[in-house]
Amino acid sequence: MASVIYRGRALPLYWQFLSHSGSSGLAPQQAVLRPLLALLKPYQVVVLGDREFCSVHLAQWLGQEQFSFYLRLRCNEYVQDETGLVEQLQHLGLKPGQSQFFEQVRVTKQAGLGLFNVASYWKRAYRGHCEKRAWFLLTNLPSLGAAVKAYQQRMGIEAFFRDYKSGRYQVESTRLNPQRLSGLFVLLALAYTSAVIQGHEVRTQGLASYVCRAKESRRMRRRHSDFWIGLYAQAWLGGMELATDWVESWIQLSGNKRPYLQQGLHSAFRLQSLF
Repeated sequence: MASVIYRGRALPLYWQFLSHSGSSGLAPQQAVLRPLLALLKPYQVVVLGDREFCSVHLAQWLGQEQFSFYLRLRCNEYVQDETGLVEQLQHLGLKPGQSQFFEQVRVTKQAGLGLFNVASYWKRAYRGHCEKRAWFLLTNLPSLGAAVKAYQQRMGIEAFFRDYKSGRYQVESTRLNPQRLSGLFVLLALAYTSAVIQGHEVRTQGLASYVCRAKESRRMRRRHSDFWIGLYAQAWLGGMELATDWVESWIQLSGNKRPYLQQGLHSAFRLQSLF
């Protein structure tokens, strides 16, 4: 699956179903990327790939097509520097809080492949939590900071799969065959993209507090993503359509609460204009 990252969520653009589990080969990867990269050729595109896409051959192909990339390597891959020293990534001695950047090194022991940059980064321990492994990123760009910042955007893919699998949509429980599942994915992709964009608009317009509990005490991060705010907004509007007459009657009966109820009703009308 190929997606575009938008405000912390991966919006699906193109996908294919495989007949096997595990990593895919170069041909299936190219089959997914070619249609999208052709459409996005006029734009500045950076391809982010997790360890399922950790192919040096894919990196070489992307470089030949003039695209920037960050592909996460497995820790058991080998790198060879200009002196000829070969070392496995997991044996480079990296510790939490440390980072390294290797320029123009050969990755894997296979001959005939080009030279790449490798950014390595192990997030420091925070509040007693420490990442189990470091990141090793294969790239054709020259900056460690840019590599880490760009690859962090890939976390939107994790959030996307969480929403699809165990979150709102519960796709795994459908147990559909690939043909039916592909049709379902088209509908879900449209619904998911719509919810994320609408949720962003709701938050931008300052209406999130009307549709959900946007903040929580003693919580550093926001409580809900744009996706969930979009879903809550749709549900709130559905409820308002059923209860508008009742709310207007209550406004007439509750003199001291009238300004607050009118404000909420006005917010509902503003919200409707966004959908």
